[in-house]
Amino acid sequence: APRRNSTSGMATAGEEQPAHAAPTADESTLPAPDAPPPSLSDLGLAVGAEVEVSWEVELTDGSSGSVWWSGLLEAGVEPGSLQLKYAAAHGFEEETRAVRFVDSTLLMDTALR
Repeated sequence: APRRNSTSGMATAGEEQPAHAAPTADESTLPAPDAPPPSLSDLGLAVGAEVEVSWEVELTDGSSGSVWWSGLLEAGVEPGSLQLKYAAAHGFEEETRAVRFVDSTLLMDTALR
């Protein structure tokens, strides 16, 4: 069974963003944990928008690769926070994760950072 093995992904919405492999995020390019994230409106998104996120997955045989997951943006528990409800795919059940946009193409899973 595959497992997700990434702390970040490239999010795309609609056809405006190119569908290509996500760049690797390295710690030096990430904002400070307390830096304010960009607003959804600045990103051309809103709660309820469907996005696609590229994940690096590692298979039980040790191989890895990129796969795209679709998900739905939802309001988080805390004011201003976001959740992404990932669709069931690639051997995984539907799952909701707390997320944070770094910029228009980079999304962080806040539990994995």
